[in-house]
Amino acid sequence: MRNDIVTPGAGELTYEIRNIVNVAEKLQKHGVKINWENIGDPIVKGEIIPTWMKEIVAKEAMNDDTYAIATPGASWKHGNSSVALPTSGVEPR
Repeated sequence: MRNDIVTPGAGELTYEIRNIVNVAEKLQKHGVKINWENIGDPIVKGEIIPTWMKEIVAKEAMNDDTYAIATPGASWKHGNSSVALPTSGVEPR
C-alpha cells in the first residue's frame, strides 16, 4: 500500500531558487557574465569546490567565535569588533 507524501495543492507551489535560473539565462543572452554555482550537491555533480571557498571555511573553522550560539542579550568579541544581540524583540525558534 502506498501513502501519498505530497499534500494536495503542492503542485501549485513554486521553487524560486530554480526559477532564478530562467532570469540568469535571459541576462546571459544579453551579455551579462553569470557565475554559475551548484547549490545542491556539487561534489556528486562533478563540481570542484573552489580553493578560495575552502580557505574561508578553513580559516573560520580555527576561530572559536565561529561556533558561538546567538543567544539574545549575549555578546562576544570577534576580531576587533564586539557584537551584542538585542534582548527584546527576538522570537525563539
